[in-house]
Amino acid sequence: MTEEKRYYPRKPYFMPVDYIDRNRIYREYIIDISAGGIFIKTENSVPVGNEISLTLPFPSQSYITISGVVVRNAPEGIAVRFHRSDLELVSRLESLVEEIKVVNQSSEWG
Repeated sequence: MTEEKRYYPRKPYFMPVDYIDRNRIYREYIIDISAGGIFIKTENSVPVGNEISLTLPFPSQSYITISGVVVRNAPEGIAVRFHRSDLELVSRLESLVEEIKVVNQSSEWG
């Protein structure tokens, strides 16, 4: 059994996401998120290595548009790793994931 190592922890986050792949716009659902990427539930086959543009809704920050690359294509969806060139955007993503953590903890213990 191999141990999966991630730099950014994933959090469950069921929200709609719009993404563009090869000039087509799709609306699907995020299953989980981290500051490094997301997993999108979709039946669309998006090849590994494709660059896509995503628009993510954040409860306290409106929407964020970010680009990424498909790193895994599975029957249940695609895994996308965000490009990390915009430091302000990276900071906003890290804040979002931290907010999700707080919300999840308070609902588990509340």
